[in-house]
Amino acid sequence: MPTRLAISLVVLLAALAAASSAHALTIGIADQKPDMFTDPRFLAGDLQFARRAVPWDALTSPTQTAEIDAWLAAAHAAHVNPLLSFTHSSADRRRLTGASCAAPARRAGSWLPRSSTCRT
Repeated sequence: MPTRLAISLVVLLAALAAASSAHALTIGIADQKPDMFTDPRFLAGDLQFARRAVPWDALTSPTQTAEIDAWLAAAHAAHVNPLLSFTHSSADRRRLTGASCAAPARRAGSWLPRSSTCRT
């Protein structure tokens, strides 16, 4: 067995062992549109988790805030656990963060009231 393949297999097995022992694997779907939660194909999948990517500064935009609130409400109505992942700034796509890496973290508390199921 070539060395490269052997190393890859060892790394893969170690990652799988770590994930299984920590119960870290979560299966879900990622979609940006709230109507996905009423789609028959989604409903047939019996998924419990859904993820939406949002700009870290989205709450500064009333339009984006309304879109995110609609998505969270649809997830809640479908009894799906919402997961949010944070992306680049909505004001400047080249900036992942604000003036410092702490800017998104400072805004994290602003997200908690958006949904009764939000946690950090």
